[in-house]
Amino acid sequence: MAKKIPKSLKRSIVKALLNEEELTPAQVSERVNADPELPENYRKTPKQMAFVMNQVVKELNGVEMVVLSRNGVSHHGNERFRKAYRATYETLDEADEELGVINKPTKRLKQITVNLPDDCVAYIKAWREAGVSAGRAVENLIRADMEANGLPDSSADEV
Repeated sequence: MAKKIPKSLKRSIVKALLNEEELTPAQVSERVNADPELPENYRKTPKQMAFVMNQVVKELNGVEMVVLSRNGVSHHGNERFRKAYRATYETLDEADEELGVINKPTKRLKQITVNLPDDCVAYIKAWREAGVSAGRAVENLIRADMEANGLPDSSADEV
């Protein structure tokens, strides 16, 4: 069994193929490697991309292989081909749906560390057992306080 291709790499490949007629593995590799959303360790050489593209064609219904020309016979007696690939998806959202990619929320969350007494930690643990994350439980408390009291004034910073 072949190694699983990461969703972010598949998404980047589909994004590269989406608005083009047909691309060779070298062209796909060039576009995918230039994608700023793709992690550095997923970059591929054209030869690696040719292997990955063969797997992508098998896994995704919206990516097709096109034979450009015959390229002789291998020493095993198998025919060789020059291949290109194209996407049949209408939009990137359609591709994301098949890939199972979940778009990250646009607002960024910040992480802080706080020291709390045992009873407050027990409160958070109780919410966690009810299926609410610790961050969400604290966020709900803060939002309720903001609704009731508004934001603190600037003199509160001096405390």
